[in-house]
Amino acid sequence: MIVRKATASDYDVMVDLVIQFFKENDLSYLCIDIDIVSAGKLVSYVTDKHLMLVLTTDDGEIVGGVGGLLTTFLFNNETKLFQQIFFYVSEDYRKHSKFLLDSLTKTCKSINLDNIIMGYISDSKLDKLERFYKIQGFKKFETQFIKRIKKRN
Repeated sequence: MIVRKATASDYDVMVDLVIQFFKENDLSYLCIDIDIVSAGKLVSYVTDKHLMLVLTTDDGEIVGGVGGLLTTFLFNNETKLFQQIFFYVSEDYRKHSKFLLDSLTKTCKSINLDNIIMGYISDSKLDKLERFYKIQGFKKFETQFIKRIKKRN
């Protein structure tokens, strides 16, 4: 398995992975539709302006990725961090998720970041993901709640 920085040529495959991620996580309560256009905007924005890594097989097939914002901590502008927006590995390759996360950590260290913030959607295998992140040295930071306040047209 190989992890590398995403490039423009990875765009279509990464869009497909973002769509697959949202299909596996029921967000219907938010009335969010993730289509090719919205997934494309996410992939383009993160790849062009922030950080997107792809996980590939040895023959170059993209099977996962992690992307997020390079920013500063809200309460301290000197603390630089990576704020995850997308972390997905195709089901057949999930055993390589740790390798992708380790590669993200090395990349973030190499660009002198202070922290990595990872999250998960509450409907997605909560216990398993919490254990996974804790084993990797993460501490629970925040729990968020969301309420849909605008009716869908």
